[in-house]
Amino acid sequence: MIPTKRAAALCFSHAGQAPNPDSSLNSMLATTLVKVRKDAEQLKHADRGTPEEAEELRMLMKAMRGAVTFVLRANWILSEGQYERLQQRFAKAA
Repeated sequence: MIPTKRAAALCFSHAGQAPNPDSSLNSMLATTLVKVRKDAEQLKHADRGTPEEAEELRMLMKAMRGAVTFVLRANWILSEGQYERLQQRFAKAA
């Protein structure tokens, strides 16, 4: 079974841990990740090449960067041992 885009984003926003039932902030971040991805995909397919399209893409990139930065700082780094396990996995893969 393949998880939905939202389920994958929720898993990422919870640092791979079981979600806290009161984690509306993580849910909001997952929704942001999915929406920005969807909007960027639509923009890619439209491919008008206009200055407005370029500005919209910059705004989407800023939104994605902000959401990912928050997720990484608030959840992954503060999560018990997740950051270290991720570093070890990357070291093994390198």
